Amino acid sequence: MHQTDDNISGAVTQLLLKEPFFAHLLGNLSREISNRTPTVALEKTQGGYSLIVNPEYFDQALTTREQRVAAIKHEALHFVFSHVFRAEKFEHQDVYNLAADLVVNQYLEPWPSLPDAFTLELLNEVGVWMNRDESVEYYYEELLKILEQNEEGDGNDGGMLQESMSTTNQRGDHQFWANRSADDAEQNQHDDMLSQAAQRSQDWDKLPGPLQQLINAMLERREPQVDWRRSLRLFAASSGRTSVAHTMKRISKRYGTRPGTRIKRYSKLAVALDTSGSVDDDTLSTFFSEIHSIWKNGAEVVIIECDAEVQQTYPYRGQTPQDVAGRGGTAFDPVFEHLNQNRQQQFDGCIYLTDGWADTPEVRPPCKVLWVICSDGTDEYVNFGPAIQLQD
Repeated sequence: MHQTDDNISGAVTQLLLKEPFFAHLLGNLSREISNRTPTVALEKTQGGYSLIVNPEYFDQALTTREQRVAAIKHEALHFVFSHVFRAEKFEHQDVYNLAADLVVNQYLEPWPSLPDAFTLELLNEVGVWMNRDESVEYYYEELLKILEQNEEGDGNDGGMLQESMSTTNQRGDHQFWANRSADDAEQNQHDDMLSQAAQRSQDWDKLPGPLQQLINAMLERREPQVDWRRSLRLFAASSGRTSVAHTMKRISKRYGTRPGTRIKRYSKLAVALDTSGSVDDDTLSTFFSEIHSIWKNGAEVVIIECDAEVQQTYPYRGQTPQDVAGRGGTAFDPVFEHLNQNRQQQFDGCIYLTDGWADTPEVRPPCKVLWVICSDGTDEYVNFGPAIQLQD
């Protein structure tokens, strides 16, 4: 087991050196060294995603470090293309498995193909030609045509496909895929992991075009609507809290030497999150995109989840939680009562993300408030501060 763990770490290190995006993505997966799979597999678990590695296969059947890198990148690519929870749409699962492999095996370079890999090159050898850089749906339909022609006696490639399907099933790396579509929470988690890998690596713009398009589409979905850089500057400007930092970029006005000093304003914000039953998962996803941008722009963020009462509070550090507490009625006063009871935390402001459907609050908060209302919400009942309405 120790050797396998070292080999996995060595493979991830190689990716970190040459393809950091995939290394950071794999870093978000838990690892399981187990005989539950004959090879390497990706599994959707309750807590996230797990990379399952068979030690005998990884240490012995894969004879080079480059093949081991290819094996784990293969699974990372299945994750990027969401193959792990798309199988429900396809009637013939064996054919879907082959189509998914045709997609990801095109992007293994600079690493070698895996033993028994099902590739476009393999199809070319028997006179079957398909376009490159197509979707899994395209390859699925093309493979079905070949099988149908073989059943009708018009083709001679079906035997090769049957053999490939058998090999893929024996390999077992698709056996843990969900046979249903992802729900909103799972899709948000998937997008979170891709977003974090893209932000940490900064090299995803060097990926092949289809992969860039997927990541761009995901980032656009998560793009915040509020200019939080400007909004936080206004919060900080009125809070009066500052710190003095020394910097070599400035000359001291008093002594004419370096380092000089720089006044830095900063914000500690309470971000109230409406978790009542009227706020659906899509709206929560939008809210967390705004929260992430607030945090990314330098604010210290403490989330207060509240429906009809405060459910839980916690610092936000860049990761969206899998679940939120609440889903009951809606009341705004419990958040402001909580802030009054915890004045020692010295919040510079409170940003309240909500659909707005609740009684107008009567408890005055100890700090200024900015309301952020979802696209189908209302600002009719807010109080103690201005409101921004998000677009649909």
